[in-house]
Parts: sequence; structure tokens; C-alpha cells
Amino acid sequence: MAGIEATYKKFFPGNSFEHSFLEDSYKKQYNDDTRFGKVVSIFTVLAIIVSCLGLIGLSSYTAMQRTKEIGIRKVLGASLINIVSILSVDFVRLVFIASILSLPIAYFSMQNWLQTYAYRISPGLVQFILPLMIVILIAAITISFQIVKTAMMNPANTLKYE
Repeated sequence: MAGIEATYKKFFPGNSFEHSFLEDSYKKQYNDDTRFGKVVSIFTVLAIIVSCLGLIGLSSYTAMQRTKEIGIRKVLGASLINIVSILSVDFVRLVFIASILSLPIAYFSMQNWLQTYAYRISPGLVQFILPLMIVILIAAITISFQIVKTAMMNPANTLKYE
């Protein structure tokens, strides 16, 4: 560096010698995107937690309303898997519809954001299908605990007042 600085001062005596590495310039350029990514990740985790809490509340409310139906189905011989599938299909269907409705918004938002870069990628199908599957899996896991707990209740306790 000292040799380069001496050569620079020889050709440009009135100017100060300032140097930087290309790697540092790239880090400065994409530092905002890195910070934005961290903030989006934090808010994504918070949104998932809040939505899971909402699903837990909704599934417990629905299971409470349908306890008599579940008790009757169990008395008539329905298995635990049948009861869980009957109750969880409604929730998974709603999450799937919400995800399908959000895909165009996500696609156009991603396209708009990527337009600001000189070198960009085109979002593929995997970037949309994989999160859709993960969201459905998280929703199914979230509601399964409440639904299994309700499905395992003794039907005599739910039907004794009928």
C-alpha cells in the first residue's frame, strides 16, 4: 500500500490518497438490505406466533362447540384419526385459501423489490410453493394439539347431560 500511495502522490501531488477494498464497498452497498432482511425476519416470526395463537383460539372454540358431535361420532365408532381429520380439514382449507390469495401479492411485491437491482433473479415456483407448504404444516401442527385433546375426551362426559 505504501508503494501505491507513493506512486499516487507522484502523479497527483495535491490530492489525498484514500483507498478502500471492493469487498468493503459491497458490504456498505448491501448493508441496508441485510438490516432489512433481519427486521423482516423478526416481524415474520412475530406474525407466525400471533397467527398460531389465533389458530389455537379458533380451534379450541370450534372444538368446544363441536364436543357433542365428537362424542356422538365416538359412540358410533369413529376412530381418533377420523375425528381429527374431520375437524382439521376446515382449518387447513382456510389456511390454504388464504395462502393462495396471498401468492399474487407476494409475487408482485417481490418483482417490484427486485427491479431495484442491476443483477436480479426471477422468482420461481419453488419460492412460492415451499412457504405455502410450510405455512400449512405449521397450521396443522398448531391445531392438531387442541383437536387431538378434544377427540380423546370421554364421550360419556360430553353426552351425559343430553
